[in-house]
Amino acid sequence: ITPFGDVQSELIARTRPNLLDVMVAFFGGIALIVAKTQRGTVASVIFGVAIATALMPPLCTAGYGLANGNWSFFFGAFYLFTINSVFIALSTFLITKYLKFPLATYIDPERQKKVRWYILGISLLVILPSSFTFWSTIQESLFNRNANQFITENFKLEGTEVINVKLDYNSSEQSKIEVFVIGELISKKTEQELANRLSNYELNNVDFKIHQTRDNTNEIAGQLSAQVKSGIIEELYSLNASQLKDKDEKIAFLQNQLVTLRGKSIPFNSIQKELKAQYSELEKMSYGLTYNSDFSEKIDTIPMFYVTWSDKSNKKEAEANREKIEAWLKVRLENKKVEVKNLQNEN
Repeated sequence: ITPFGDVQSELIARTRPNLLDVMVAFFGGIALIVAKTQRGTVASVIFGVAIATALMPPLCTAGYGLANGNWSFFFGAFYLFTINSVFIALSTFLITKYLKFPLATYIDPERQKKVRWYILGISLLVILPSSFTFWSTIQESLFNRNANQFITENFKLEGTEVINVKLDYNSSEQSKIEVFVIGELISKKTEQELANRLSNYELNNVDFKIHQTRDNTNEIAGQLSAQVKSGIIEELYSLNASQLKDKDEKIAFLQNQLVTLRGKSIPFNSIQKELKAQYSELEKMSYGLTYNSDFSEKIDTIPMFYVTWSDKSNKKEAEANREKIEAWLKVRLENKKVEVKNLQNEN
């Protein structure tokens, strides 16, 4: 659940246990049991440190592998945890036997013999995979050291510079050494001479290749051209996407404004004809939006109608008609905020 999802070196270091880890666990167990035989609180402190350094890191790595479905991490780290647990216990057992600690219970000789064979068998089962891994690690380390030494001592060619080296160790098949150079071309004869020197560095059964300008000029040019085209297209796409997004936002804003304006507009021509047909004394009518404020953050918009009556209608009739018109307009426009004001001519 943490945001740190990248694999760190601390995790990788605990996924390929080897014979060195067995030795560390064994001597760590000896240190623990020797500390236990001493008086004082130092022993409990050492136990805590041992748990924190020997048992928790592989368990945490196994948990990481389990959470991410990385089974090589999970099994490698859990194997390291098994190594630490078994050989700490084994070394503790051997020291207690050496110091002749009294046994809590006595068992018969036959059973004691079986228990010893069980301990030996479990120890061998645990140690065998780590021995293989240790041997493989040593061979890979020797291969990388010899290959780097070979490249350092033999690629001091005038006008040629090594820009990259790829080493791929394989215990079952051919290992690979790939050297990438720029500058003056290395002739076929020189390349063959360099290949013949591999045996001097104990680099046998190795696939040796030199990559230079003559091998990949067209390929590099094609790759660069493709990368440039891809970059241009990607940049244009990003620019167009940004512009389209900006236009979409503007269109959405204008559509909202249009809806708002449509909501505020009324069929004035139809309304004035309908009102004139119902009220013959009506001489003038005007319409507008009035903005009302109580000096707070809220501003209210009110549709306002102003009507002017002829001299024939008195104030009482005009007020009654105003109320009727206001009630009718609220229904007609489906807006309860509509207000109507009289602008009756005074006699």
